[in-house]
Amino acid sequence: MNAATATATRRGHLRKGGPSGQRKINGELLGVREAAEFLGFSEGAVRIRTKRGLLPHRRDGRRIVYLRRELATWVARRPVVVSVAAALENAQLQEAGT
Repeated sequence: MNAATATATRRGHLRKGGPSGQRKINGELLGVREAAEFLGFSEGAVRIRTKRGLLPHRRDGRRIVYLRRELATWVARRPVVVSVAAALENAQLQEAGT
């Protein structure tokens, strides 16, 4: 193995038996697809929220990456949205209980 091949291998290129691409740090570093799966959103929704600055993200050159723990914190801090039907049902249950 020459020096160029060794450097390329360390950087994630030219790996045999697996795709080259984004490195993962103990599953903490996510791409758009993984972030979408983690959040339960479509990839398009993740991209739009990222572009608008609504999701915590980082740039690795041209790539956008997400840290799992930052997304988990973001989810925990989001307000809970209750549908009108659920709110009415909850109000009726409270009235019936008093």
